[in-house]
Amino acid sequence: MRALPIVRVHGKFIRQRLSWTPERWDEGYIDKRGYFWVYRPDCPRAYRNGYVKRYHAVLWLNGFSVPTDKDVHHKNKDRLDDRLENLEVIDRSSHAKEHHPQVHVERVCEMCRSSFLIRKWRISSGKAGRFCSLGCYRKHIPGVNAPNAKLSLEEVREIRRLHDSGVKQKEIAGRFGVNRCTILRITSRTCHVKE
Repeated sequence: MRALPIVRVHGKFIRQRLSWTPERWDEGYIDKRGYFWVYRPDCPRAYRNGYVKRYHAVLWLNGFSVPTDKDVHHKNKDRLDDRLENLEVIDRSSHAKEHHPQVHVERVCEMCRSSFLIRKWRISSGKAGRFCSLGCYRKHIPGVNAPNAKLSLEEVREIRRLHDSGVKQKEIAGRFGVNRCTILRITSRTCHVKE
């Protein structure tokens, strides 16, 4: 059996499996996402195993270089149609907007009860969509305007004064009837930030 020739690709020596030409489009495999991969180790976008997505090879063979911050968009949305006239190099945000159009949903602010529009994907993350503005969010920070707060603003100031004078957190917590973690949050200003 004849040994495969060794070639140097990107400073590393690998065994060349077969010579690939643009006429041999069918030699490769299709991945789970539906993209066709071909063996082309000399392409700048090739992985260590020598395979590259076919559309990168098509663009590279036609003299186009795709920067890493750009994406290649299939105009007819067929991932196996890698003809040059079907490929378009665009930035990633435009590519995401092309495939995932922004859909706005009307929501009601939990603080001021006014209605506002928000993008649908922000609601699904669970971190956004509750407040209409940063101002309403800040009003909602625990301890600032909480209706069932155990401590008044004067007590919070007293806790900070005692902490600055060197009294231990456990002792302060005992005096005010709260948990030691509450004292820690107050003194580190993660809650009760408004004075």
